[in-house]
Amino acid sequence: MTIKEDLVAAFEYYADTSGDLYLRVSFGEPGHRIEVDNVVEQTGQAWTPPSFIDGLMEAISTVVSAASSFLALSDTPEDYIGQAGKSVIVNPEETGLIFGEGGGAATFTGLTDTPASYSGSALKYVRVNAGATALEFSSSTTSAHALGGAEHTASTLANLNSKITDATLDTATASRPALAHGLGDAAKHSSTTLANLNALLTDATLDDTAGTRTPTSHALAGSAHSTDTLANLNLKITDATLDDASSTRPPAAHTLGGAAHSADTLANLNLLISDATLDTAGTARPPTSHALAGSEHSSDTLANLNLKITDATLDDVSGNRTDADAFHTLVKGEIAGLPTEKAIPVATDWLLGEDSAALNAKVKIQIGNLPGGSGTDANAIHKTTANEIAALAAEKTNPVGTDWLLGEDSAALNAKVKIQIGNLPGGSGGGDPLVEETFATTGAEDPSDPVSFTLTKTPGGGGSADTPSGYHLLVYRNGNKMGYANPPTIYQEYYYDSVNNEIDILASGSADAYEVLMVEATSSWASYAGHPEDAPPSSPSAYDDEFDGSTLNPSWAWTAAGEPTGAGHSWSIKNSRLTLIGNNDASGSPSTASHTLWKPISLSSDALFVSKVSMAALTNYARAGILVSDNTWDNWYWISMCHWDYNSIEVSYCVGGTPTYNVVISPVNIATDFILGISWNNATSQLRTHMGFDLDNLVACHTYTPGWIPIRAGLFIYHLSSNTVSTIGKFEWFRAVIA
Repeated sequence: MTIKEDLVAAFEYYADTSGDLYLRVSFGEPGHRIEVDNVVEQTGQAWTPPSFIDGLMEAISTVVSAASSFLALSDTPEDYIGQAGKSVIVNPEETGLIFGEGGGAATFTGLTDTPASYSGSALKYVRVNAGATALEFSSSTTSAHALGGAEHTASTLANLNSKITDATLDTATASRPALAHGLGDAAKHSSTTLANLNALLTDATLDDTAGTRTPTSHALAGSAHSTDTLANLNLKITDATLDDASSTRPPAAHTLGGAAHSADTLANLNLLISDATLDTAGTARPPTSHALAGSEHSSDTLANLNLKITDATLDDVSGNRTDADAFHTLVKGEIAGLPTEKAIPVATDWLLGEDSAALNAKVKIQIGNLPGGSGTDANAIHKTTANEIAALAAEKTNPVGTDWLLGEDSAALNAKVKIQIGNLPGGSGGGDPLVEETFATTGAEDPSDPVSFTLTKTPGGGGSADTPSGYHLLVYRNGNKMGYANPPTIYQEYYYDSVNNEIDILASGSADAYEVLMVEATSSWASYAGHPEDAPPSSPSAYDDEFDGSTLNPSWAWTAAGEPTGAGHSWSIKNSRLTLIGNNDASGSPSTASHTLWKPISLSSDALFVSKVSMAALTNYARAGILVSDNTWDNWYWISMCHWDYNSIEVSYCVGGTPTYNVVISPVNIATDFILGISWNNATSQLRTHMGFDLDNLVACHTYTPGWIPIRAGLFIYHLSSNTVSTIGKFEWFRAVIA
């Protein structure tokens, strides 16, 4: 073990309270001492020298190991506090180490044996100076030497030769003649070489793609051609001679049919001539006779002729000529088509007429000489004369959008104008809305809670809730027409509170947009403002019927009871609606009622049967709806509009001849047409009833597993009462949607 010189050591032998003996070894100067205790003898054990020696050696070893840290050394600083960034240096007395500021350069040019600046030494490299005492910048390069000299080894030449395709370098000479090669060989000549060559060429340009070059355009008789060239050319020319004075040469005069033209030339000319033939005998040829407007004259010829004609125009259809500005006996609209009209004729104006006393010869007639003297029109409509329109003999009772009305344009100083009925405000003539307002829900409202919206305008006093003062009140939710109910019981219904002039609806919990319209009851309000009635499908199914004729489609059949006849019973198809009227169906089965129409159906996939239904009933137990059944009529399922003090929706079914009525009753108090439907789920063999005001937004209201497969679908009215007051059911259409 090596212990640092001048290390002051002390040994102390002592016993603790338990009687164990310890050896304390300490090293260092006062204030910088390290002490280590080690047990050398425990109580009850005899002390032996080896035990003491072992303890001493272990204590000394521990102290020396502890002194291996920098600050633990005797000639180092006491601590690091305040010495950040400083270097360790020898103290001025050269007796120890201290922290101090370090020396030395921070850059290459700051060293003592390097250049002091980089200025003027761009791209130079660093080398040792000639005296081998410092570094310097130098730009010297290798000295010039022969390509085949001693500076290049055989390997260097071999590498160069691998890049050369037409000569070989050796060490004997630096020159090497190139092999023969094409003028335009790109590998042998650079673009600079070609440019130099082109500077010496006056009539062509070389490029690097080929050694050939075509001459530029030049005069036939110019310096580019020698005397031999001209002589050779002249050998080929029979009627002129070329010389070097001019490059042009007009042919000598010759006849069209002379030797200067071959038979081929004449044949080619004759192909272009349709009314004469050229030959070699002469050049003159008069054209044959032809029509003025025939194929012999082009449009240019006709145009030139027309320039000479002042009152007609020639065309190439015939040799005749018509006057486009003349009036004709059998041509309509010529006078009405004149561009100029005199709105206020006077007595001195002239008219064109025919004199009946002179075989209807054309004559001019002055308006003032017409019967009546001053020229007033007895058939005119006047500003201050009453009853002129009402007195007209002709009346159109069914005007259409393309009919015309006479009016005055307020934007043009009330000038007289014609107005097409279809362009009147309201489009097809339907009434304008008295009220058109919008409101919306945000989705924050409590679902199924009534929400009220006050209208800013009042439609007028009196009238029923949904038709105040003769106006239909229409409410749309997200573009779908809603039904009326007091109070509203489902999401698709509204109520009009005429006392507070507000619309009441049920909140859905969603953000919805509402539109309120009030239109005249006599107008086509169902088609107003982009809310069309349910249009027929573009591809109807075999089951569909729009009832747009006057007779019943033969696909329909009546039940065994036959057609509804007798007092209070009838049916009809008018205005695209099927109407069924009847009463007193106390028997309790649609099979025995004489108000059920049906058609056979075949179900092999999902299907939906729907109809747009309305009903007029004054007594309870009246129904109008849609049904499906098996072939016995002992099993059926229906949804109907049903009257119990007000119109509601009810669902009923029958199993084995035993009916169950009013399985579902929805008191919606429907005042308008309502869509009712029954769907078939082919996978689950289930039936489901649907209702709503819009085909795209039907609500399912009941699901039924029948245990039988429907083979009939139909429409019916039903009055389970002995009351003789008739029920009227109307069906706008019947449709089937087959998956």
